[in-house]
Amino acid sequence: MAYRKPVVLSIGAGLTGLVINLFPVPIFTSVLFYFGGALYLCAGMLLGPAYGFLAAIIANIPLLPDWRHLYSLLLFGIEASVVAWAVRRHSVPVVAADFVFRVCALLPWSITIYKLGLAPLHAEVWVSIVRLLLNGVIIAIIAELLLSLRRIHSLTTDRAVFGSRKFQQYLVYNFMVVAVIPLLLLSVIHERAYTQKNRTESASRLEEAARAIGQNVDDYLVYHRRAVVTLSNRLSSIALTESNVLPILKHEHAIYDGVNGFVVIGLTGQVIAWEPRVLQPNLRDRDYFQKVFATHQTYISTPRAVRIEPGSPPS
Repeated sequence: MAYRKPVVLSIGAGLTGLVINLFPVPIFTSVLFYFGGALYLCAGMLLGPAYGFLAAIIANIPLLPDWRHLYSLLLFGIEASVVAWAVRRHSVPVVAADFVFRVCALLPWSITIYKLGLAPLHAEVWVSIVRLLLNGVIIAIIAELLLSLRRIHSLTTDRAVFGSRKFQQYLVYNFMVVAVIPLLLLSVIHERAYTQKNRTESASRLEEAARAIGQNVDDYLVYHRRAVVTLSNRLSSIALTESNVLPILKHEHAIYDGVNGFVVIGLTGQVIAWEPRVLQPNLRDRDYFQKVFATHQTYISTPRAVRIEPGSPPS
């Protein structure tokens, strides 16, 4: 029964930290910071290392990439236990305890990355390392701020946690609070303004690119439409026989880029000439023949599969 209240408090702190971690704050240009860790540090310092471990496991579930990386939860749990032990047993400042723990945890990883030569290729790794260190300092400051509240004192009978501070300690603590909190607020404001500016510029560039692509497509179609009209005017002045038409088609096919072939179709849909080769003798069922025959205007059909060889299925 004596353990029921600490367990309930630690679970409550863990769940509260979990909810807070679901809403990370982007600081320093989209670098996400999680502040739910302050709750499990408080639980560890108030109730004991074991309860801090439990709260940390619960609070950091949103930070888990997938269930194959459970060791990251274990690392946060060890952090809560070690920091709580250092603060309760040896009166180490919580900021110093958390910072030293994270440095010791991240140092082997950093050395490994550097030795393997991965640092120049993955700059975001160093951003993550710095973020973890700074995030630890911030949640430690928040945890110490929470512990200074009188309402927190009623949750435990252990007065050692709230031991008196010297004047110099108050100066250092207040300096850190005054220096860090405005910096974070300014960073959040700057990040949001910077992100909005980037989004606006990106949208503008996308619109410009879309207009340029559309103009290029229009120019491409106009160019080939004019080529087809010019070719039709030239063919209208000669007898439409294969011997007369095919040399002209071969010449035009050789000089026009982006054209797979030319075909001249008679009024009944029969193929008069086809460059580079005849794929089908009659095309009267094609929309590009029927539309032109009905409107006497150039027509661009929708993309469609073509037969590579006579009698073969479209591909």
